[in-house]
Amino acid sequence: MAVVTESKSTYIWDMQNSNEPLHVFPYASPAVCIRYHPKDNKIVTGHENGQIAVWDSKVSGPPKSVSSPELSHRDIVTSIQWIHTKVGTEFLSVSLDMTIKLWNSAQVEAPLEVIDVGVPLTFIEYDPSMPTKFTLGAKNGYIISGNRRGSTLQEKLPWRMKVGDGPVEIIERNKAFSKIFLTLADGDVKIWSEDCKDCPIFTIPKTATHFTGAAWSPTRFSVIAVARSDNYIDAWDFIESRNQPLHTSWIDNGIMLTMVAFDNIGKCIAVGGTNGTAYRVQLSENFVNMTHEERAELSLWFENDVAAYKGLDAKLREAKMKAHGGKGVLKSDDHDEVEEEYEVGINPEEAGLQYLRTLEESENISD
Repeated sequence: MAVVTESKSTYIWDMQNSNEPLHVFPYASPAVCIRYHPKDNKIVTGHENGQIAVWDSKVSGPPKSVSSPELSHRDIVTSIQWIHTKVGTEFLSVSLDMTIKLWNSAQVEAPLEVIDVGVPLTFIEYDPSMPTKFTLGAKNGYIISGNRRGSTLQEKLPWRMKVGDGPVEIIERNKAFSKIFLTLADGDVKIWSEDCKDCPIFTIPKTATHFTGAAWSPTRFSVIAVARSDNYIDAWDFIESRNQPLHTSWIDNGIMLTMVAFDNIGKCIAVGGTNGTAYRVQLSENFVNMTHEERAELSLWFENDVAAYKGLDAKLREAKMKAHGGKGVLKSDDHDEVEEEYEVGINPEEAGLQYLRTLEESENISD
């Protein structure tokens, strides 16, 4: 099944029969984001007017329930995620109005909880393997860690890190290595580790255009599918190559691709375009299955890259401290107080050159 939002209607499609949609959900305000709950066939949509709507995925027509206008978001709802709870009907929404709201789909008129983050929010990521945690993407290029168990705002939002200079459009964790995640911001796709927050461990090399979507494979954990604004899909497999995509597919002419997503078994990719068209791309078995040896190789690559960047970060900080006469304390996780030592997102070559320049400055000061 595929879900497509276009204008003021949301369409449910059978991926095996693309002649006409199974169901159509009309609404007065265009839907901006959507999430499907497979266990109870519910669909939740977030709208331009800030409202939340709940639908039955098996029945066309109006929504089952809608959030009250005065208790809804005050700006566009940018992202929604179902979360793992005992009742199984709760989800989170974020908005440009700077708030996170917790809802129960059984009674969506009013939110259960509201958190004011203080910055316009563009995305929310949730991994069921970490049921109390979530990650927020912000308009200013930061991602913010969240914890539902916190009692204070500091405990609820313990750390943040900068991943770009523009809105964070996507955050997605690797399905096998939960500390590894990708981001899409400023048209760049980067891979990060929670153990190394100052710079990415890998950046997808720039093409002639910018990237508009990215997703991890749910079955072959070394594979990322990336949508490009020039209508191409790149399939990267980091076991095979880290210099170029293993396969590139041209989708259509005259549109710009806007999103990409894998199905649950990793055999198909759904792609969306600016003209409202959805595409289905079938993958070869090389992009679907993964051996134990390949998984171990990928784990080692992640570990080595994180260790390398941690070592570089430590040397940069040491040189910085020497340059300032050993004064001051630098904290790696507190980006509100840390003076950045190098630009977030630079590649290893640039980092190395900056490290050497910092050492030279330190030696000159010492002399």
